[in-house]
Order: sequence, then structure tokens, then C-alpha cells
Amino acid sequence: MPDNTPTKDILVAYHNQNLDWKTVLGELVDNSFDAAAKRVVIEFGIRLVAVTDNGAGCTDTAGMLQLGRHSAHPSTRSGRFGVGLKYAALWLWGVTRISSSDGSIVRCQKMDWQRYVTRPEWELPDPQLIPATLSSCKNQGLLSRTGTRIECSKIARNLPSVSQMVGFLGFQFMPALKSGRALLLKDSSGKTHKAAQYKLPKMSEQLEATMSIAGRDVPLKVGIVAEGEPNPHPGFLFTHAHRVLYESSLGCGEFGSERIAGIVELPDEWEVSTNKNDISEHKDELEARIYKACSGMLSRAQREGIHFKSAALETEISELVNAAVFGREKRKRKPDPEPGTKPKSETNGKKTKRPRNTQPGTNPLDQYRGGRLKVTFGQQGANEPIAIVRLGGPEIILNEDRSAIGSLKSRNDKHGICMLACSLLAAKVASSDGDDLQKQFRWKEDSPMFSDAFMKGLGHLLDRTPANGNAKRNSKR
Repeated sequence: MPDNTPTKDILVAYHNQNLDWKTVLGELVDNSFDAAAKRVVIEFGIRLVAVTDNGAGCTDTAGMLQLGRHSAHPSTRSGRFGVGLKYAALWLWGVTRISSSDGSIVRCQKMDWQRYVTRPEWELPDPQLIPATLSSCKNQGLLSRTGTRIECSKIARNLPSVSQMVGFLGFQFMPALKSGRALLLKDSSGKTHKAAQYKLPKMSEQLEATMSIAGRDVPLKVGIVAEGEPNPHPGFLFTHAHRVLYESSLGCGEFGSERIAGIVELPDEWEVSTNKNDISEHKDELEARIYKACSGMLSRAQREGIHFKSAALETEISELVNAAVFGREKRKRKPDPEPGTKPKSETNGKKTKRPRNTQPGTNPLDQYRGGRLKVTFGQQGANEPIAIVRLGGPEIILNEDRSAIGSLKSRNDKHGICMLACSLLAAKVASSDGDDLQKQFRWKEDSPMFSDAFMKGLGHLLDRTPANGNAKRNSKR
């Protein structure tokens, strides 16, 4: 009968797997919280990373390194597959040292992966057993008489940014931190950084409900993010045990999730994927229940989102048009030196500075500087003029019901809209007699200025708008 024992090449394949620091540290911290740890410390050094906790400890350190083997704690809530540490250690490579105390015995296990793959046998070295005293636990780097320390040295990976990891882990382990557990990171200089629990943004409207799925209660908390508040994780955060499994718009249906922020708390017995980044069961039913509970709020959030997005676009375009119309004032030229004298920069060797004094430019719109120019969108109807321009204010109201304006807005083409608004304003100023500034100027869409050729030509002129850092301001337009 053929031997089905795998070769050591499988370990090299695990080393080359597509993991990252977020996944690796997430697995190691997850193991600590599974062992009922209240405090977890991650340390970084030269080609070294160590994770230490004050959990219950482990009596089977060899099983922590044996592929396909898993020894669960009574407190285990998430790490049920037993692949986290093994995948992490193989990805890091180098030397893995485990010291774990259950309060009576400290078990020390060491594995040099690079040497291990060169030997034909699969046996693991026996652990070293040390009586668990405060002194022996301290010598092994443990935080207390019970707990575990996993140290990976001579690793084959570049160390991550500690500041980025602090933010990520504060988000990833939001449920654990919310329950009062502590997660600390020490950088290579010894400075300690504390992971802060991620919190949902400020809401203008909230909803809390409990859904019943397959006989299990699933709490739901969701809200519409208040105007002006950032929403770094739109949609729903699906949490399980100590961590956030993943963020998704699952349950939003046909509605957008930009202004929605919520948490779905899956019970401990819910089946999740091996890498703990997805849901393995009742996903369709969960989606349907979320939609049923939140459809009204989702609809309102989408309407608010469209309004906020339009207001933000109006603000940006107004800034661009103001910069294009009024621009900067001209610099005053320094007077020429008197005959027979040298410029100051030639006598003291210092570079000549740009002049600070200014003088008014020749802008035909200077007479309207009293009011800041505002660009807004309106819905006047598809058969109404393309825009209304009022110099008293001043204000430009673009009719988004017309195809030209609607197309630019749907593409979020700020530069194209800015060019169009400037052209409308220039035409208004040129045609104004200056007597009735409140008189509405209505420019027809069938004018040659707004032909298809003109609208297409806007795309070729975008690099000449004031938003382009290399473009020159044209304050006389």
C-alpha cells in the first residue's frame, strides 16, 4: 500500500502562502483571547515578534505546532480549527519558541523551521518542563504564573508599521476591547502603544433589534451617520466572539451603504470560515432578516447620502470657480535700482525673495466681490434653460435635469462643471448692461456653446482649470 505521508515540501508551501501581518497577528491575538487572557502584549524587535498573554496557558505545546492537531481550551470561542499559530509560525519562518504555564508547570517548546524541513523525520522535540514559580515564569517572559508567550525570531518577513497595526487591531478586536480586555504593542524602541476600541461614528438616527435565525438570537445595531461625520467602515460589521469577522453591505439590498454604520453580533456557536473572515452558514437568511429590519432606514440613508454628496460637490465646484474668477492679485514689481548701484541681492549674496506687496488686478468681476460666488444644482425641468446666472450674489444655478449638466454631475466631473460655470459667468458679464444685476440670464442649451462638440471639448481643457496644479489661473476670463 503506498505511503501517503506528506513530504516536508508542504511546510515550505505553507511558508510561501499569501498571508500578511494583519492576518498573522490577528490569529495570534485570537488564540490569546480564546485562552481567557485579559491582557495581550505584542513586542517587535530586530527580526523578532513576540505575543505574550496572561491566559490559562496550554498543557499541549507540541500540539500547538503539529499540523492538523488542535487542543481547545474550555474558554475557546473562536479558534476551533487549530491552524492559526501553525500558519503564522510557518509564514514567519525562523525559530518559534513557546513558553506556556498552566499555574503548575511551565512547558517550553522550540522549533527551528529551516532546520526541521531538512530532516526526514516528522517527530517534534519534547518540551522542557519547569516548575511554575513567579521567578521561573518571569525568566520565560511570561506576564504572570499562568499564560503563554510565543516568540518568533530570525523571521523572514519585514516588520510592519506599529502605528498601522495599533489602529487595525483596535478595530479587529473591538468586541474584546469593549469587554475590558487590553491589547498593547511595543515597538523596537520599547515604546508602548495601546490599541483603542473602534467605535461607531455619531448617528443622526439609530435602530436596535434582535433577529431570530435558526433558533438563535442575533443582536443588530445600526444607524445613519450624521452629516459631516466620517464613516471609515460603511455597511455592517459582523462580529463573532472576540473579533470583527468582516465588514460588508450584506443586507443592504439595492440601497447604498455609504451613510450606514452597524454591527451584527453573531453568537459563539455560529459557524465561520477557517480563516475567520466570512460566514459559513445561514448567510442568505441573515441577509434577508437584516434587510427586513433596516429597509426603511436604508432608504432614508440613501436619500441623505445623495443630498450630502451633492452639497459637497457644490462646495468643491464653488471653490474652483471662485479661484478661477477672482484668482490672485498681481505682484508689485520692485523699482529698478538707481543708476550706478547694484541690486541688493548682488551686494549681500542673498537670494531675492518674491514680493509680498500686491496691487489689484484688472478683473471685470471685481465689482461683485462683495458676495462669494456660489454654484448650486437645481431641478428646473428638462425643457427649461440649462442654467440661471445671477450677478447679484453672485450665484450660478445649474439645471441638472438637462442632459449636459446631469451627465457631468453623474460622473462627478468637477473640472468640467467648473469650466462650464466659468463660461456661463463670462457670458453673463459680457452681456450685462450693469443696470439690473438681479436680472436672470438664461443660457439656452441649443446654443453653439453647449453643442456636443463643445461638451466633448471640455475634456481636453481640464488641464487648464484652476484645480490642476500645473495650470495658470486665468483671472481675466
